[in-house]
Amino acid sequence: MRSIQELIEQYPDEWLAIDVKAEEGGRPKAGELVHHGIDRDEVWRRIARLSWRPFPTGRFKRIET
Repeated sequence: MRSIQELIEQYPDEWLAIDVKAEEGGRPKAGELVHHGIDRDEVWRRIARLSWRPFPTGRFKRIET
């Protein structure tokens, strides 16, 4: 898990899809990068292809279809 600021600095001028894992003061603080790219629509298409399936524990796993 990395800070949101680290991800922004690593991928300047790119759209980021981040699975937020921690918040501070109601703002995202840390998470895992799901996808990134220059083209916003391409990033959204990539996210739309991801499926979320529940585990017996109630947690979710990302499965590409």
